Amino acid sequence: MQIISKPKPKTIIVLMLFYISYSLSGQTKTSISGTVYDKNTGEALIGATIFENTTKHGTISNEFGFYSISLPIKDSIELLVSFIGYSPQLVKIATKKQISHNFFLVKGIEIGEVNITAIP
Repeated sequence: MQIISKPKPKTIIVLMLFYISYSLSGQTKTSISGTVYDKNTGEALIGATIFENTTKHGTISNEFGFYSISLPIKDSIELLVSFIGYSPQLVKIATKKQISHNFFLVKGIEIGEVNITAIP
């Protein structure tokens, strides 16, 4: 029969330090948040889409125009922001752990009246 000895305190401390450093290095995400506005009126845009170009992760702005997205950390992130009736905006952002970035969209092409008629 083999007797198992208790682990030494130094061994436990080394293992705990290794675990803590490993878990801290695993934090490889950045959080980007802000609000999407109409550039002319300053009104918040509800339901604007915000997409990261390479990973295609995305979100939409809420009833206050606010958005928040969590993405893998890279040197820079390209976000594409769009809303119906507005020109899309592509912005390159240098990453940090937490970023706040507001977008101001400009109205794009306005569509006039559309008539639909049936052929008898």
